[in-house]
Amino acid sequence: MTPATDCFDLPFDGPAPFDGHPRLWRLLMGLACLLAALLLPVTDRAWAWWNVATLGNMAVAAGVLGLTGFLLGFRALSSDLFRLHAARIDTHGVGLHWSHAPTLLGPAVSQQRFVPWAEVRSVVWREGLAEHEFRQLLDLELAQPLEGERTRVSLPVSEGRQVERCQRLLRHLPANATLPAWIRNGPATGPAPGPAGWYRSARP
Repeated sequence: MTPATDCFDLPFDGPAPFDGHPRLWRLLMGLACLLAALLLPVTDRAWAWWNVATLGNMAVAAGVLGLTGFLLGFRALSSDLFRLHAARIDTHGVGLHWSHAPTLLGPAVSQQRFVPWAEVRSVVWREGLAEHEFRQLLDLELAQPLEGERTRVSLPVSEGRQVERCQRLLRHLPANATLPAWIRNGPATGPAPGPAGWYRSARP
């Protein structure tokens, strides 16, 4: 994404694992795990080594390998491994950077797109569901899908109620954004606490 002076950046993570051909690598690893699960119980040498080394149960080890192989293979065959890498939010809209693997044998594809607020059906700021977690998330519903039928994305804002960071984000959101109660009512601590001072000072 191009540099911008008045914006709110959300970097998420680096390149996805197995970045070259992620679905193919997952499929191969899944097949390898399934093969190992089949061979492990019937290999006398492996059985003897396992008992001496760990005193574990070979059937359990084979089951774990089999389950891991199934999950890797299923994900490789059923998912395009869509992954958000960064987002840039300003008063005009949101720029998204993501990658996905559209085909099983093909490489991962990196794409970017700027979505104006007029093309975003809803903007919902919410907190995580875990008790005492207070993780801040921004859910966007887009009028036009990013890939296939994907019209919803969730952007992690912060791991807690970081008042100054949330203030900066709030300045860039559209007026019709749905906000959590702690922002509407004002935080207990932080600059300009209280519903009027904090909320109004953060809006453009």
